Amino acid sequence: MPCRPWEEEQLDPAPEHPVTPTKPTRNDGASHADPDAEGRETESDREEDLGATKIRRPRHVLKYVVVKRWVTGDRAEMDEDQIRSELEAEMRHLMELSGQRKFFGHKTLPTDIGHWKLGRDHTDRRGIKYDVYRCPMRHRCLCEVSCRVVTGPDFIELQRHGLHDKDSHDNDGSKKLKYDQIVSVVEAAKTAPTLSGAVLRRNLMDHESPTKTIPPQLERCVQRIVQNVRKQVTHQHLDGFNLKDSFGSLHVLCEANLFSDLMRKHNDPENAYHFRLFEFVVLGSQVSPERDIVRITFSSVWMILNAFRAIVAGWGFQLNGDVTGKLCRKNIDLVEFGVNSIPKHNNVLCLGVIPKGTESEKIYQITWDDFRTAAVLMCSYKDCGKPGCEICGTVMEVLSADEVKAYTRGKKFREGQLPVETAMCDNFKGWGNFSNNALGIPSNVCFPHGTGEIPYFNCKYHISDDGLGRNCGREVLTRQVLSEPCRIR
Repeated sequence: MPCRPWEEEQLDPAPEHPVTPTKPTRNDGASHADPDAEGRETESDREEDLGATKIRRPRHVLKYVVVKRWVTGDRAEMDEDQIRSELEAEMRHLMELSGQRKFFGHKTLPTDIGHWKLGRDHTDRRGIKYDVYRCPMRHRCLCEVSCRVVTGPDFIELQRHGLHDKDSHDNDGSKKLKYDQIVSVVEAAKTAPTLSGAVLRRNLMDHESPTKTIPPQLERCVQRIVQNVRKQVTHQHLDGFNLKDSFGSLHVLCEANLFSDLMRKHNDPENAYHFRLFEFVVLGSQVSPERDIVRITFSSVWMILNAFRAIVAGWGFQLNGDVTGKLCRKNIDLVEFGVNSIPKHNNVLCLGVIPKGTESEKIYQITWDDFRTAAVLMCSYKDCGKPGCEICGTVMEVLSADEVKAYTRGKKFREGQLPVETAMCDNFKGWGNFSNNALGIPSNVCFPHGTGEIPYFNCKYHISDDGLGRNCGREVLTRQVLSEPCRIR
């Protein structure tokens, strides 16, 4: 039932003071401002503008001390390149006063001079340019030391603000890895680039030094540093080639470094290419994504010349070979050919990346064919003609020996063969078959395997369709321990 009027007053008593009902506000009470009649600015608008004005922070002018001044223009006593070289040496010296000569983790830019980072530059009305360089540890250690290069129409002047000492970079305020820890991780990653970040961090824990003790919470930071170091190492060894995890990039790398093409470029007088002694070259390759095959035979000019040094030495040319997988990843093996020298030293001729478990006569045959073809092609090397060229001097000194000239006039050279007299390997039957069939000589067995000091497994692989002797799973292992030296026939 509806309430009576007097009951409603009891349930909802009237307020003590009268209240005028208002309309609910929209948009938090904001509304359009009504301009004055003449559309001019009022006094209240001026007061609001003054209240909203920002207060500028005080400007601190840094005081610079002149380090050195060079005269340029008509009165210059040095070339501009020499002045720039001395300027970089002076700035590098100012940076090395802190005790640090390398700054890992800082990307080198074209504008850097002596590890100093360009902060800002400006030119005044007189045409004088000011380049301010700051310390790369400015944000990590709050280092306020800076340099300024002043370039005028007839001078170049180096100035400094502050001076480094051995304690300038001790206040490391980083929340993650400290700079000393970054240096330790980078050096360890360069020494062993194949180790993962987790394994590298655990290995550093064995040292009691606080700079090498990294907690597990920072393992991701270590992994990122290891990845960057691997990219840098690969970038340097491949002359800037960006190798990705794909068959296509690997094929492009092999084609770009093919030894026969590089020899043709080197011998062309109109081409600017020139060999380097320790340059990475590809002797032969097979990259097949359809069959999941990667086989690359690589070497260098210096390693190829080891075969001719053995000819010049005068003793018997003994060919050594073996395959190992413990130094590689789980899906590849490494095949190696070498030649002996005194005392009991193996000089590497070439190396080859092969699929895992494919050590066989076929693999040895393919790798040896790649190398002997490159060795014969090496005899066509032409001197560049530049006086004082150390590379051409080293190559021509070996190739111009009487023993090498006698070999190039012989039957072996015309047949594309090297004068191999003996062969050496372990007791693997595939090497013995290769020595008998390809070289036409019996294979000697190394002393530890021949005397039984190292037991061996005689593995017989079924040749798969790819022709590389891939292990198809039907592997037969026969353990044999020999008590006396033997020869594999």
